[in-house]
Amino acid sequence: MNRIFIRSFTLRIDYGKQCIKILLLMIRMMDTY
Repeated sequence: MNRIFIRSFTLRIDYGKQCIKILLLMIRMMDTY
């Protein structure tokens, strides 16, 4: 149970990092216009 919980938690952290990167890219694109 603990191993599965840790895996899901790490996957959520990686997904969150990707979402933040996409948001930063969107903000940069808006600033360029």
